[in-house]
Parts: sequence; C-alpha cells; structure tokens
Amino acid sequence: MNINALKFVFTLQIIFSICIASTMAQKPKPKPTSDSTIILSGKAGLPGGTYDITINKANGVFRLLYVVNDSLNEPAINNDKKYKRLFKILEKGEMFGVGTNDKHARDYAGLIRKYQVRSVDSLLFHENDNSSFNKLFKDICATDIKELNTFHGSTLDGFTVHVETIVPGKTQFIFVNSPNLTYHPLLTQLLSQTVGIYNASPNKDLISRTSIKDY
Repeated sequence: MNINALKFVFTLQIIFSICIASTMAQKPKPKPTSDSTIILSGKAGLPGGTYDITINKANGVFRLLYVVNDSLNEPAINNDKKYKRLFKILEKGEMFGVGTNDKHARDYAGLIRKYQVRSVDSLLFHENDNSSFNKLFKDICATDIKELNTFHGSTLDGFTVHVETIVPGKTQFIFVNSPNLTYHPLLTQLLSQTVGIYNASPNKDLISRTSIKDY
C-alpha cells in the first residue's frame, strides 16, 4: 500500500462520523409506502470504510438492502484536483478541530463516497415469514431512539453504528459504540437477526466482509 493509501486509511477513521452525517444530510430520506424504515450505517473494517443496511417495511413486505463500501478507487481519486486541494488542507490540520471548515469536511466526505467501490445485495420477504423479526422491527420503531443506548462512555475497540429510524411524521438517529446485549439489547438483536437472515440465504457472502459478520 502506497503512502497515499496509508494516509487515506487513517483519514477514513477520522472522518467516519462526518461521512455518515453528511450522507444523511444530503441524500433524500426513504419514503415508506405505509410503514417504516431503519438504516444501520457503520464501519466495515480497513480499508473498506463503511457499510449501510436499510431495512424497509412497506405494505407488509420487508426489503433489506445491504451495501458494503469495499475499497477506494485510489488512481481516480488521486487524480481529482478537488481532492488534491482538500487533502492539502487536511495535511495542514485545518479541516478538523478548532476552526474546522464544515464545507471542506463535507466536500472531502463526499469525494470519499464518490470514489468508493461498492457491493450491493438485497432480500425480500413477507412479515408473516419471520414474526420474530417483524416484532423486533416494530418495537424499535416505537421506541424513543435514545433508549436504544444505555451506555454513555467511550470505547477504543469495536465499531460504531449510526442508527436512523424513519416512521411517518418522525425521524430519529443516534450513534452507538460497540453494540452489545448488555447496553443495547434491541439494536444488538436487530443486527444479529439481520445478519442471520442474510447468512441463511443461499449464495450470499457480502456480510462476511464486514465488521458485523459475527453478530
């Protein structure tokens, strides 16, 4: 891995939360036909960056969309003039911390998304085919999102998940560090069941490349 790649891996760690927040601010919210949506976004391990799992339920049918950002198109981004300019700002320490230019940070996060190489997969099933998952989904959508996280410390290991719930007339979101059954029972169960449903389907290997593969 060349020096630019190493810098990029380090940078992805620093701007993870900015990437997620910027993505949520810029892209239109999914519009449930009659029900609700839960979006799980998190770190997928180096050098992939992030994954996004969208769980949408409409008219009694679940659609699970799995997106994994596998790698970065380094030749393309290294030739991008805007990236070169923003990276110089980053190297000077002028993008984050005191005096942060939010526009620079958003633009930088946008370029990372633009040049990420993604893998996409999806599943469809009726709510009656998995009553346990259906109940869990309803419980989370009906819960004040702050109650999904009872741990308010910080961890140096593990990974971070951005959780967003979208129900008619209300959108909520929260960041959760290293989800576990003790402090985040509903979220951990959702991750476990979402991974389990995918792994139980034939010829599916996308999740095996992410940090949630063991849930």
